[in-house]
Amino acid sequence: MKQYGLLAAAFGGTLAVLLVAFLVIEQLGSSGGPTAGASASPSPSAVAIATTRPSATPVASIAPTAVPSVAPSASAAPTPTPATATPRPTPAVGPSVAPGKTIQVVVRGAQYVDAVVAQNAKVTQIASGGVLISSDRTYSDQTTVTWKLPVSSLPAGTRIARLDVAVCGSAEGDFWETYGPPGTEPVENEVTPPASDGCWHYLGGSGRDSTVTGIIHLESKLWIDRLVYTITPE
Repeated sequence: MKQYGLLAAAFGGTLAVLLVAFLVIEQLGSSGGPTAGASASPSPSAVAIATTRPSATPVASIAPTAVPSVAPSASAAPTPTPATATPRPTPAVGPSVAPGKTIQVVVRGAQYVDAVVAQNAKVTQIASGGVLISSDRTYSDQTTVTWKLPVSSLPAGTRIARLDVAVCGSAEGDFWETYGPPGTEPVENEVTPPASDGCWHYLGGSGRDSTVTGIIHLESKLWIDRLVYTITPE
């Protein structure tokens, strides 16, 4: 009987708790409390804060100021420099000659046009403009040096009627000789000292060939200071 009494008391307590809970729920429903599924309205303070908060003002992008194009100032047009004609070298010509007059052309000894030098010889230019041809007795081969009248030294169109040549210098040793242009008198001077004026003279050439030659061999020396060509035009 005691157990039935305890069970009845527990059942009665549980029933009382459920009844109280039901009454509380009913009371809340009638007083306008929140119901399930209703969305909560924001509180007045939250609304006020939301309405008073300044909206973010977008910052206006500053467009770059267009740099005004600077028109280039008109530069003064350069004054054209007049073209200067490049001077052309004047052809080297000799002196003009009057009819019946002669022309003299001096060729320095160092202005030879050809030299065939033996292995025991040498050809040396000297300060005066002349040339020294020398050899020894090591070999007997001869050394030959040649000169000619420069064509550019004559006036254009000159025709030669007569050609004389003075070969001026000196010599010593075993053997030396000089030859004048073909057709002159004498043809050669062999181991012969020059005339009193210090020159070997060759006269009366036709002018077709102006070659003058100096030759030595064995132990010899031949100095040629200058050649003086005397031209008689036609």
